[in-house]
Amino acid sequence: MLRGLIAILLVVPTLAAASDPEWTAWFGRMHSFKMVGSEDARNGLYFGVEQARPEPRFHFWGYDADLVLEAYYFMSDGGGFRQWPETTAHNYGLSALGRYYLNREGSTRFYVEGGWGLDYINRLTYDLYSRINSSPVIGVGVVFERGDHDILLSFRLKHLSNAGTAGPNEGENYGVLMLGYRF
Repeated sequence: MLRGLIAILLVVPTLAAASDPEWTAWFGRMHSFKMVGSEDARNGLYFGVEQARPEPRFHFWGYDADLVLEAYYFMSDGGGFRQWPETTAHNYGLSALGRYYLNREGSTRFYVEGGWGLDYINRLTYDLYSRINSSPVIGVGVVFERGDHDILLSFRLKHLSNAGTAGPNEGENYGVLMLGYRF
């Protein structure tokens, strides 16, 4: 686990170069939902580090957006049914997201976001038959400006799936409630 966290901290600075990027550290709780094929209800913790910078090419319907590059680690506990032992799985991933601010002004700003990433999981689970999985994500959030250091609150829906590359493709569907500290 420690090696994975160190790898994330080494990889994130090389993800993107920007003149004044905003960095955010995330902590969150996850819960998987038994829907769209998922059967293994898993619970876990989420840790991430992201870099965000304005991206003019993402401008859409009058809304400005940031390009967000995120490295994350999460562990989840589940299993214990249908002859699958209870397991703790460790996931490491990289994601790229577009974050669209609904309002750029004021001390409280709301946003929607969406993106895609890749995950590596250290062991197979009932719903994941591959160690390498794709991970589309959508979310909503709010930024509370506090001088130089902002607080963010976000809820994301995250799907992990092998995209039909190995065995059955049930996938896992997570709800992730996250608290972030921008520095």
